[in-house]
Amino acid sequence: MNITTGDSCNLDHLGALCAEGRDAAQFLHGQVTSDVKGQAEGTTSFGGICTPKGRVIATFRLYRHRSDLFFMILPKTRLEAVRQHLERYRLRASVTLSTDHAYPFVIGQTGTLEASVSDISLPWPGRHVRTLWLATQQPNATMETVGSERWQLMDMEDGRILIGAAVTELFTPHMLGMDLTDGISLNKGCYTGQEVVARTHYLGEAKRRPTLWKVEGSIEPSEGEKILGTEGQEIGTVIACQASCMAGVTLTGYPEQVACGASSGTGFRLVSDVLPLRPGV
Repeated sequence: MNITTGDSCNLDHLGALCAEGRDAAQFLHGQVTSDVKGQAEGTTSFGGICTPKGRVIATFRLYRHRSDLFFMILPKTRLEAVRQHLERYRLRASVTLSTDHAYPFVIGQTGTLEASVSDISLPWPGRHVRTLWLATQQPNATMETVGSERWQLMDMEDGRILIGAAVTELFTPHMLGMDLTDGISLNKGCYTGQEVVARTHYLGEAKRRPTLWKVEGSIEPSEGEKILGTEGQEIGTVIACQASCMAGVTLTGYPEQVACGASSGTGFRLVSDVLPLRPGV
């Protein structure tokens, strides 16, 4: 794989879970928040996997390569845990769930690439125009790289954060802003956690929402770290941090523009009280 224009990076923090078989679409449709059956081939959607109580186990980007073949893009450290979780619900469905397949390398790019015909190109929707590649071989050492930090920062600004193990089962989809990023389908029918998600949407109001903060300190906060207000009260939780920016899930209506990490002591200054980042911010 060789760069011709633009930037690319080896996204070694990501991996792909493959779901293949005649029942793949129906099986995934009953397990995730997005509309899998209605997803067209060659497209990528954002969604989540929930517990029966509506708490998000993982968020993902789902690519439909064929009618019976999907690739779920996740943090590499979450691949096996998510596979095992889905396997418990598979029962007699004709679908194979695998983390060991022909596409072990994940490449992100914002320009154009010359790639092997065996590589798979995925659109990566959001405010930033990007493409993700699932590759059969490791990219050439001479390929220009900008690091995965920039890619993850753009995910934060897009409001489509692939959460890690430290915050699994802490939030509902609405708390993660998935209703604002096409991560929830309200017309698809039943799936695990659907009753709680629908009740929140139609009858309730999320008391926590995703926010973006500038990190003002040399110590990077950790995923899952509590966020404290000016009087030491807990106002939220860190869900991602990259390139001096932090995304957190915080109480709605919090009036202050500053906060800090409970364990790191790092200061934060509010950039936006909603994700995805609005135009002009």
